[in-house]
Amino acid sequence: MGQAWSYVYDEAGRLVAETDFNGRTLAYAHDPVGGLVSRTNGAGETLTFTRDALGRVVEQRSSTDDATTYAYAPTGQLAHARAPEAEVVYERDELGRALSETVNGGTTVHAYDALGRRIRRTTPSGLTSHWKYDSAGRCTELGSEAGSLSFTYDAGGRETERRLGEEVTLSQGWDAAGRLTVQSLTSASVPSGADHRLLQYREYAYRADGYLTGIRELTAGARSFDLDGTGRVTGVRAHGWTETYAYDRAGNLTHAAASQHEAPGDREFEGTVIRRAGNTTYEHDGQGRLVTKTRRLLNGKRHTWTYTWNAEDRLTAVTTPDGSRWRYSYDPLGRRIAKSLLSDDGSPVEHVEFTWDDTCLAERSTLDGMTTTWEYAPGTHRPLAQTDHWPSVPSSEMSFLARLAEETTTDRASRFHAVITDAAGTPTELVAAGGAVAWQRRTSLWGTPLSPGTEAESVECPLRFPGQYHDAETGLHYNYFRFYDPETAGYLSPDPLGLDPAPNHHAYIVNPFRWIDPTGLVKCTQEALDKAFEMDNTPRKLEHVIDPPKHGFEEIVKNSGGRSEAFRRILDSLGESDDLPESGGFVVDRTIDGETVTIRGAMVNGIPRIGTAFIQEKFPGKTP
Repeated sequence: MGQAWSYVYDEAGRLVAETDFNGRTLAYAHDPVGGLVSRTNGAGETLTFTRDALGRVVEQRSSTDDATTYAYAPTGQLAHARAPEAEVVYERDELGRALSETVNGGTTVHAYDALGRRIRRTTPSGLTSHWKYDSAGRCTELGSEAGSLSFTYDAGGRETERRLGEEVTLSQGWDAAGRLTVQSLTSASVPSGADHRLLQYREYAYRADGYLTGIRELTAGARSFDLDGTGRVTGVRAHGWTETYAYDRAGNLTHAAASQHEAPGDREFEGTVIRRAGNTTYEHDGQGRLVTKTRRLLNGKRHTWTYTWNAEDRLTAVTTPDGSRWRYSYDPLGRRIAKSLLSDDGSPVEHVEFTWDDTCLAERSTLDGMTTTWEYAPGTHRPLAQTDHWPSVPSSEMSFLARLAEETTTDRASRFHAVITDAAGTPTELVAAGGAVAWQRRTSLWGTPLSPGTEAESVECPLRFPGQYHDAETGLHYNYFRFYDPETAGYLSPDPLGLDPAPNHHAYIVNPFRWIDPTGLVKCTQEALDKAFEMDNTPRKLEHVIDPPKHGFEEIVKNSGGRSEAFRRILDSLGESDDLPESGGFVVDRTIDGETVTIRGAMVNGIPRIGTAFIQEKFPGKTP
């Protein structure tokens, strides 16, 4: 590539500055014991951190004086956090598990069985979901008052059948390498004399290294994928359309041609920052964040989008070509909790609120009182069900528009749909219990729409690649820590983790059928996540992979107030915690008792929120 990423350290060996491939410089300051006390980004914005006697962050303050505060339970886990736009409060049991999470007054409640598996969740809208498991810990039933799904598995823990009520069945087949090879969606609601009705059928073909080479399906026909040696897709051939792509050595997408693409043609980059795509130009700030996009139309007119960011690299406002102004709000953990279309006087004309279940989007609520709730396969970002319903709340607590909608709407019945996903976990269909395909979507390789799809009764699914939510106002996909643009196959801002996840810190993943990035931080494979959760000998809990008595961690686990604290203390004892980021995901390898253990986690301002692990010898090559 001919470019360098440079680092500067002080006499104590602490990182004080780094300059990336694009010339962006980040500066860091530390306290006498090595704790990070400030970070200044490439745009000159500074975040300062105040720590308590234990080294935990208790306040984060930006150069614009926006402050976020954190308070901790006696066990060391996060108990309360307050940011300018949101407050988060946790209630935990004696094992440290979250019994409830309240964000701006909306509470999500959880219940667990004796083995620590979640068996019930009630969201702020009042919808209660339940899970049942078999003896191997696999989910066998997911349901709510709106509908239910049941699951069957083979001896290897792979899902072979999913039933929606009594009518609809999804059957799945797998090859010896554990790859999904066939999906058959059928309905028992059929004309007289037929055994069943085929709603959808998909076959997947792979080359030897696991990269997808073709899909043959009932509704859209066949697609074949041309691949280069690294697994990148250079061409898509299908009935009625083709796609072509080219890449440079840095992984930038330098050419794109696809049906109905808004920015086709050659692309120009400076380092990893895109400057032009066809007739569209892009301007970025010193932090490498997109601030202006301008598209020149055939009639000579120009359409311009502007983007506003805060010091935490969160997109806070967008202005679209028609003058519409959108404002985005976030909680202290960086999750987007609301978006509003503003009038000329700044008041909201349209307002959408979001509820989260850890890093998964759980609910979307609108001013008319309608709520959409999603359920996911346990431990993943692969959606299983979508329920559109009206909240079970007293009318006195409803907004005026919600009460008006309740009084004028005749059909307020909940609509429960199974979410069918492809091999990567991307939604492709919504299916009703009666066998109707209520929604279907076709996109290009990188997610631009190929056709309007199929929608019935105003049902739509805004979920895209795993962990992504489609914003109709911008065409972008919100991906937790970043925003993804399917037109460029890249992110609007650089990876908060820097160079560690991938050499190109603006690009999306190498191949969207092989890799996923649910939080906009680190790529991984859906296969690896499924293996780590579903198979008996790879439980997700770190303290189950690392045997406490065998490896000398028994006292740590016994004397910890919960899993997060045990996770932190085990990492301390392994000598890994000093290398962990203040915020963001990480993957580290450690040899324990002769076995190489891959530990994956995520930190939010120094707080471990996710801890998973698996032994590499059991699953070689599954490390991101």
